[in-house]
Amino acid sequence: IRAAVSGILQVAIKHRAIATNPVLDLDDIDGGRKQPRGLTAEERRRLLDFLDHDRAARRRDLPDLARFMLGTGVRIGEALAVRWCDLNLDGIQVDGEDTPVPVVAITHTITREPGRPLQRTTVKTAAGNRLLPLPAFVVTMLRARRTELYGDEDPVFPAAGHSGLTWRAPAVVQGWIKVARENDAVQLGWMTSHSWRKTYLTALDDERGMTERAKADLAGQARFLKDVYVSRGALHPEAAAFIEAAFADR
Repeated sequence: IRAAVSGILQVAIKHRAIATNPVLDLDDIDGGRKQPRGLTAEERRRLLDFLDHDRAARRRDLPDLARFMLGTGVRIGEALAVRWCDLNLDGIQVDGEDTPVPVVAITHTITREPGRPLQRTTVKTAAGNRLLPLPAFVVTMLRARRTELYGDEDPVFPAAGHSGLTWRAPAVVQGWIKVARENDAVQLGWMTSHSWRKTYLTALDDERGMTERAKADLAGQARFLKDVYVSRGALHPEAAAFIEAAFADR
């Protein structure tokens, strides 16, 4: 909010409507950032067990979506933008790997502007455009859900529209997650879909065999100055094995 207001006032200064930017005189807001929090192994088991057995959660397709996001670390809009043609479940051959690596291409996200329908738009940054290896439990789930009803251009996690399968609204899914997290069997009132992303990234961070460069690639983020100068976009197939091992108790 502070940055947005400051930017607006800078435009006012440019047009000589005001002389100075009062935002620059504001004191810093105390309190600090909240510490990132992902799901523990016990919390993850509790959540997935509930989603698997709750009728409403199954009807809303939350069990498979939760597993996909936990296994890839993608943002909710990115997950809902994935089409079947963005997946290669048979895998691609990677130098140094004996077997093909199943992957998903993350290139788009689902957004909505006021007064307009849902849009599938390209990700905002070059870092966000990435190829992610899929752990075995995600591949198994995706193979099980693929049916003849789906075309290659159809969303993997669709909503039913008047003319067939269509994009699902992230805000609607966030509301469903909020309902699930408040259930007495779950008791994760702080959890959001972004907590699933943090769970994935925490599992990667715990793996000391991966470089910071590899972790930044998988997160789809550029955090350090050296990112400007270091080649990006490697697949890092070892990440799928790390996630598979970390979530072996799922």
